[in-house]
Amino acid sequence: MKTKWQNFLSQEIAIEYKTATYCFVLYFFAICYQLWQGRSTVSILTLIEMVLVVYVVTQIQYWIFGNFDEADHLRGRRLLGLFVCPLLYGVAGSVFCWFDGSGLAQLALVVYVLLKDLSFFYFNRLKRRIDSKHLNQLLKDYKERGKE
Repeated sequence: MKTKWQNFLSQEIAIEYKTATYCFVLYFFAICYQLWQGRSTVSILTLIEMVLVVYVVTQIQYWIFGNFDEADHLRGRRLLGLFVCPLLYGVAGSVFCWFDGSGLAQLALVVYVLLKDLSFFYFNRLKRRIDSKHLNQLLKDYKERGKE
């Protein structure tokens, strides 16, 4: 049985892991945008803003929208979160002027994050299915060894 501290720690580690992964995804988009604009640098302030926004949005995703990218099905608040969180990134990009105020770049960011969320949902679901099959096979093997 887990203690409250262990539950909190487990949740926080999951959020931190997710934040790091999503931050990489956002950084990749920002770097691609900069390269497309013919620039080879990104402001350190922009990177700090991005990591803070990612952390806040990941907290919102986890606590308000039920961690939708690890759900079995997208319904209700989880489905709403699938659309709200990418919009939050787009709004943050506009507020902090991450992409030179380009509306097209903001829209591309929202679509990019939406596709990222859908991909993570799909691959997390696929991983759970693979893990379930593996665990069922281990259980079957264990039962067969018990009969011997």
